[in-house]
Amino acid sequence: GVRREEFDHIGVITVDEQPGETWVEATRVWVTNPRAHSHNFEFLRFRGDSEVTGPLRTEPHVAYRTTDLDASIADFAQSCLNYGLARGWPVYPRGWSSARKRC
Repeated sequence: GVRREEFDHIGVITVDEQPGETWVEATRVWVTNPRAHSHNFEFLRFRGDSEVTGPLRTEPHVAYRTTDLDASIADFAQSCLNYGLARGWPVYPRGWSSARKRC
């Protein structure tokens, strides 16, 4: 199965200032420490000039910790392949390198 060895946090996008925010200059975002929240929520408040784009900036996310990222990516890809094949969907595998570059 998919190697999700340890739940880490749920990331939530907000426009409201949060207690305990920390500024991250590299991504131009204020973030909170998920371990300081009772349900491990991490709040992200992006500044307008942040270069972060896509779902991380607009959608909630769930994050897991893993001790072997390559194995986790391979297991996740295999699970997706099996899911699609079991439903008779067309599946177009791509190289692992394209998934690895996003990390």
